Amino acid sequence: MTTKEKVEKIFQAIERADISMVDVQRLTSISRETLYKWKDGGNIKDFLRLGIMLKFAALIDAACDAGMLPLQNSLKVGARVALIRKIIANAATKKVE
Repeated sequence: MTTKEKVEKIFQAIERADISMVDVQRLTSISRETLYKWKDGGNIKDFLRLGIMLKFAALIDAACDAGMLPLQNSLKVGARVALIRKIIANAATKKVE
């Protein structure tokens, strides 16, 4: 899979789960600036972060497949991020089993 395809996969998962860039930043500690650069086709130099985001996208997809995402209610940012973190942890646990 090319870097461009990986980036497309990441942002498809984020959009599918209806997760904001603020939420992604808080969940992954990858800045919104970096995320937007990637999305706009900027040069990716940090392949470690790209790998982290690819795994994050896979967990988001698994949570969407399980019907846990997107969230159906509107929560404040802190509560929303905490809930998404729990959902992703749950998706990760189910993937390991």
